[in-house]
Amino acid sequence: MNGWPVLTQAEMRTAEAQAIASGRFGVESLMDQAAVAIADAFGRHLGQCSEVAVLVGGGNNGADAVSAGILLARAGRRVRVYTATSRRTPLTEARLATLLQMPGVRACTWGDPPDPQAGLIDGLLGTGLSGRPRSDMVAYLDQAAAWELPAVACDLVSGLDPDSGQVLCRGPRATVTVALGALKPGLLLGDGPNVCGVLELADLGMTAEDLGSRRQWLTVDQLPGAEFRTTDHKGDRGRVLILAGSPGLAGAAALTTLGALRAAAGLVRLAIDEDLEPRFTAICPEATTLALHPDDQVAAFALLAAVRDGFDLVAAGPGLGRSPRAGYLLAALFSAPWHKMVLDADALWHLANGLGWPKETACLVITPHRGEFAALFPDLAGPLLLQVEEASRRTGATVLLKGPTTIVAGGGETTLISGGHDLLAQGGSGDVLAGLVAACLGRQATPHRAAAEAVAIHGRASQRLFEVSGRGAGARALAEQIPAAMKAHR
Repeated sequence: MNGWPVLTQAEMRTAEAQAIASGRFGVESLMDQAAVAIADAFGRHLGQCSEVAVLVGGGNNGADAVSAGILLARAGRRVRVYTATSRRTPLTEARLATLLQMPGVRACTWGDPPDPQAGLIDGLLGTGLSGRPRSDMVAYLDQAAAWELPAVACDLVSGLDPDSGQVLCRGPRATVTVALGALKPGLLLGDGPNVCGVLELADLGMTAEDLGSRRQWLTVDQLPGAEFRTTDHKGDRGRVLILAGSPGLAGAAALTTLGALRAAAGLVRLAIDEDLEPRFTAICPEATTLALHPDDQVAAFALLAAVRDGFDLVAAGPGLGRSPRAGYLLAALFSAPWHKMVLDADALWHLANGLGWPKETACLVITPHRGEFAALFPDLAGPLLLQVEEASRRTGATVLLKGPTTIVAGGGETTLISGGHDLLAQGGSGDVLAGLVAACLGRQATPHRAAAEAVAIHGRASQRLFEVSGRGAGARALAEQIPAAMKAHR
């Protein structure tokens, strides 16, 4: 998987400083490359605009915007320049002086708005932002937003926190954001996707080694799909034991089972209370069932026996409930000689409420949403991306944090994945994903790759479902799109 690198603001500063210190890069050469990318993006996305309004802050983003303005002025564009501070770096000051001397360029006050058909280059604030901007900058940003013009953002949308994606104040929304060197997490998380427009990357000639990052962003369409060998038999594709469902929540068990089946797990067995078991023969005839006795010890013994019989790839939690019995059965599974495990929903609730974690977690995937994650790791603070990575380091597990941009962290790698349709924001889609992750675990060498593959298939299935049925089709219909989502990317 080769996606775009993702670095926090502190990591990017360190990478740039080290690259410059190595002698392979210079500040001006990096700025020149950034300017080319920004000017090119303006031409491709905002080429119909009557003029260019360059918004100049005091940092490097301001210098990047000015440098792009120079290129566009040389190409014959009319350019207006709006400065937001007199405290500029010497390099920014020198390039601004050059721009203002060029034909067709004039300095403007903020009370003199651009032409209604103009386009903006937003270089007001960048990754140096920490907390809400000063009141004078807030006023400039508010004015720029009021113009309601299309914009190219230099590296980051002004007013957006680079690490969390929180919008700290109103500012111009970007038509396109040209990330410089690496994507900042805030472009992908929180409010970032709502304000950054199309994402483009200007790598500035920096390699992955220069950046020192094991973190990448991909869309669901960029991740490879499932791979199968014609010589496989059903045992080679995973023997999945699912512990899910309880009175009132039996549907979650069916959806998890369908997720695993439609993702081509070799064998699937659903372990569920014996009074609920008969209905699943009709719902999921491809799966076998394990009817769990009302006595907790007898039921736990049956689970251990199933794992020892080869159903050692376990998915547990959806609809399981929060009863002492559910906790007892989970504890029994945790002590069994399982090979790989996925924990979701109520299994995570039990972990957050006193159930001990499995002793071996290297092949464990947990799939929380934001609320479940906060309950599991209440002491973690700071940018969400770093929290997820710390949770993975702390537990040894692969953490799949569900969201519009899903974060998968495990084995020292992190993949951010976006592109699924928003119809995934419905009950049951996470249950389907739990089964899908289990099926992928049966085929992939590492939990991280399996989790990323499952997220991609899940996202592509949501796209296909929307094309076929629109919203409201339900999670069962989502599961039925999994085979086509895998076929399209084999």
